[in-house]
Order: sequence, then structure tokens, then C-alpha cells
Amino acid sequence: MGVLVAGGTGALGEAVVSDLTDAGYDVTVADRRGDPPVDLLDTAAAAEAVGSVPDLEAVVNLVGGFGMGPKVEAVDPEDFERMLRLNLVPAFNLARAAMPAMTARGSGAFVCISARAALEPFSGA
Repeated sequence: MGVLVAGGTGALGEAVVSDLTDAGYDVTVADRRGDPPVDLLDTAAAAEAVGSVPDLEAVVNLVGGFGMGPKVEAVDPEDFERMLRLNLVPAFNLARAAMPAMTARGSGAFVCISARAALEPFSGA
């Protein structure tokens, strides 16, 4: 059973990859810092990453970013758009590529992980 871990080279990614590997899954990592690097903001690159996983059973999406900043009224709209793009486009591209394969297979999982601030908000988060 194949699992694609997007964003698997960071600290959290390495832990997820390790746990999945220990559980017996065949894990493929797609990451802009990987070898080869994969830009999941690119639709074709995301589709190629998904297509490279035999017997795709799951996608774990860890791609994203978090930036502390000023209060919302002082945030530069370009910074907001950059963060929005980084946190949503890879998930969309991966889902768009993976869902047909998982639907054809009759099963699968698509998991997205967010920042701790989503569960424990604080000022400036």
C-alpha cells in the first residue's frame, strides 16, 4: 500500500514518514527540499508526484506555512495571498490528482495537517 507524504522533509514530515514506514506502508515523499525537489504549487508536478506512487492508498499533506504578523488590519494583502496560496493550492493540486485514483480503487484517505495555532489560537496567530 502506497502513501504519498507531501512536505515530508521537515521535522513533522520525518516523524510521519517514520511512523508510516514502521507501520509497513511504502512511503513516497514529495517536497520542494526533496531529491528531486517537487513544487506542489504546480498542477503537473503534483499530478506526477501522485502518479509515482504505486497502489496509492493515502496522501498526507503537510505542505504549508505559518507567519506571525501584525493584526489583520495591518497585514499586507500580498502577504495574505502568499500564505493563502502556500496553504491551499498544494492541497487542491494533490486532491485533484489523487481522488480519481482512490475513487477507482474504492478506498483511500486524504489527510491535511495544520499548524498548532488552529487548535490553540493566540494573539498574532
